[in-house]
Amino acid sequence: MQPPPVGFNVYVVDAVVGESVPLHDIFRGCLWFLACEVVIMTLIIAFPQISLWLPNTMG
Repeated sequence: MQPPPVGFNVYVVDAVVGESVPLHDIFRGCLWFLACEVVIMTLIIAFPQISLWLPNTMG
């Protein structure tokens, strides 16, 4: 199941490319980005200092 922005964009890409690329290939291509997103969110939840580092260095 894709989150709403990603799922909507997949169907837009499918409409643009037409029949040349199957829909399941487009979804398969998105899985790498979703996996990276899950890893990043897990790191931010486990170590909230990561997200606070830049604001703390700016003052």
